[in-house]
Amino acid sequence: MLTAGKILGDRYEIVSQIGSGGMGVVYHARDLRLGRDVAIKILPQNLAEDPTALARFDREAKALASLSHANILAIHDFQNDQGLAFAVMELLQGETLRTHLSKENATWNKTAHIGIAIADGLTAAHSRGIVHRDLKPENIFLMSDSGIKILDFGLAQVELPPAPVTEQSTAVTKSTTDPGTVVGTMHYMSPEQLRGFNVDARTDIFALGCVLFEMLTGTRPFTRKTNIETAAAILKEDPPALPFGDPNTPEDARQIILHCLEKDPANRFQTARDLSFALKTLLTLSGSTSRTQFTKPKRRKSARKAMESIAVLPLENTGGNSSTEYLSDGITESLINSLSQLPKLRVMARSTVFRYKNQKIDPIKIGQELDVAAVLTGRVVQRGDILSIQTELVDVSDGSQLWGEQYTRGMADILSLQEAISREISGKLRMRISGVTKGRLTKRYTDNAEAYERYMKGRYYWSKRTADGLKKGIDYFQQAIDKDPAYALAYAGIADCYNLLSAYGLLPPKESVLIAKQAALRALELDADVAEGHEAMAHVKMLYDWDWAGAEAEFKRALQLNPNYAPAHQRYAIHLATMGRTEEATAEIKRAQQIDPLSLIINTDITLILYLQGRYNEAVEQCYKTLELDPNFSVAHFQLGLALEQSEKFDEAIEAFGRGAQLSGDRTFLSASAHSFARWGRTEEARKLLNAVLELSEHRYVSPYRIATIYVGLNETEKAIEWLMRAYQERSVWLIHLHMKVDPRLKSLHSDQRFKEILHLIGF
Repeated sequence: MLTAGKILGDRYEIVSQIGSGGMGVVYHARDLRLGRDVAIKILPQNLAEDPTALARFDREAKALASLSHANILAIHDFQNDQGLAFAVMELLQGETLRTHLSKENATWNKTAHIGIAIADGLTAAHSRGIVHRDLKPENIFLMSDSGIKILDFGLAQVELPPAPVTEQSTAVTKSTTDPGTVVGTMHYMSPEQLRGFNVDARTDIFALGCVLFEMLTGTRPFTRKTNIETAAAILKEDPPALPFGDPNTPEDARQIILHCLEKDPANRFQTARDLSFALKTLLTLSGSTSRTQFTKPKRRKSARKAMESIAVLPLENTGGNSSTEYLSDGITESLINSLSQLPKLRVMARSTVFRYKNQKIDPIKIGQELDVAAVLTGRVVQRGDILSIQTELVDVSDGSQLWGEQYTRGMADILSLQEAISREISGKLRMRISGVTKGRLTKRYTDNAEAYERYMKGRYYWSKRTADGLKKGIDYFQQAIDKDPAYALAYAGIADCYNLLSAYGLLPPKESVLIAKQAALRALELDADVAEGHEAMAHVKMLYDWDWAGAEAEFKRALQLNPNYAPAHQRYAIHLATMGRTEEATAEIKRAQQIDPLSLIINTDITLILYLQGRYNEAVEQCYKTLELDPNFSVAHFQLGLALEQSEKFDEAIEAFGRGAQLSGDRTFLSASAHSFARWGRTEEARKLLNAVLELSEHRYVSPYRIATIYVGLNETEKAIEWLMRAYQERSVWLIHLHMKVDPRLKSLHSDQRFKEILHLIGF
């Protein structure tokens, strides 16, 4: 034990001992050079002689030194003096979470705020490849100024940065701990940690779930009389019901915590960032009723005949700076969205017009190709904080200029600038507009220019429809919300991202759709007239809640608010086809195609609707038309394979599935190939692929529905029913295809009573 007044490293004077633990003794000290109070952690002599303990201490210091986050204890220095290895850290005032919980129970509000702070700190650590591995109330510090700090990275595992979201469910990291060695604190260990397996960031998420459970209930979820019994509970038992001490705790808090405590890491929140967002959104929903108010411009009159269609072509980024590409794309999309509010104007959708991006623009030719009356072109230049936009509106019938203007404004005026352009275009198109419609045309969803800029970046990355793009989109939408917490469109953007992560099989539905639902709810709470929010909620109700009537109501409301919103027409068509309303489905998908004729996914969904109607030859023809637009669109190859299989062209179907898998990098396509091989009678190949899919499901999310189809092809009814029941339990998005028995691959199960019971469970 060091005495007061002792000097370490020629500059640190010991004041008093603060505490001690298994990895060191902590002292209050004075930095004589900088004149500040610090904390010094010294490795005990008996451990300093242990190479393993010394390595851990050195690792903690280096791990902390590489991080800079408000919720992680900062390290200032690391030295070895007079045989003592020590780290110099910031001196904290307050108490540990353990001490706090020994005095009083935590409210939902406090639990959520602490959980968010910890999750944000873990996000920073995990981004640097650092896994804490010993998160517990003793290592969480509540500061006197209400700040939260994560302490003690002595058992931290330091590796390379985590893999992208597409691989997170399979990513494991090498550990400096020998395989089979168990490290951590028993009551907060994850199952994989307890087994001595290599671990990743999801182990910290399990531990944080244990902490949140304890804060809200006053008990640890798996603690038993002995360590052996505790270990058995962690490995095999479900956590007990949560008897919340705070009656204000929302019901969804249970789902969030239980999702953290899933036994299989692949079924938990895949990132601390996702957990943080879920908690933030739920906290906001449970405590906020604020709304953003908007002003409406004065009415203008026009008695001339109106043009009924327009294409807003991608504005050209002429500043020579690729980093501002999001700006030209974002302004284009905003103009499209704004003009789409005009009920009698057909506006070409984003995915169609953006196929002309970076091409030589001929407004007349493009207008004729898209069958529109007018085309808007333009150029954007950003120089510092100054934004210059030049626009031109062309009459396709004779090539005459209907209107042209150049605007030069500060970036802070970007919102009013876009409103001015939208008003001018509607006037030049000679649209007769009601006061309500004018309000929608120039409606501001935020008055914060920085929030809007980040929203544009979010939509820019969301539109890429890649795993990395969706991840970046979520980050930018969250930044927009941080700038303006009442930004309804940003919440709708997050809902769209998480809905796609579920639909693409990149995250389990119980995680991704839960977050999407909360985000959509928040968007609609802030503004009940956001079409994107209603469409996102319809998606959730259709694919996850199996609330068929509720989904239809949300689709209709979205289309009432924005008749030109192609994704709402597209997904409503899928809903109608699933309900067996084939004529309505066909009309709806055709409407989507009119608005967005070059959309790959809409053209592919035409194939899907034909397939669900049993029109397989027409489905094949439509698929080939889609692939003429883009031969590398993997989803079209998958749909082509399904249609070819039903025409018993098994070799061509398997080739199509293989091409889709190659283009997408998604090995879950193997399930479709396995089903085709089984129907073809080539059971050996089918079983090899089945085993590959089952092995894949141990490392990343694979819908049980897909596995069920393989067993159907192999005529193994018991297994097929078992996996369909798993699909029900996991709320697989594919289960909507059971209604009206529309998936022909499951035809052999139609007479089975258990199949009928599953139909009943999901509301059919």
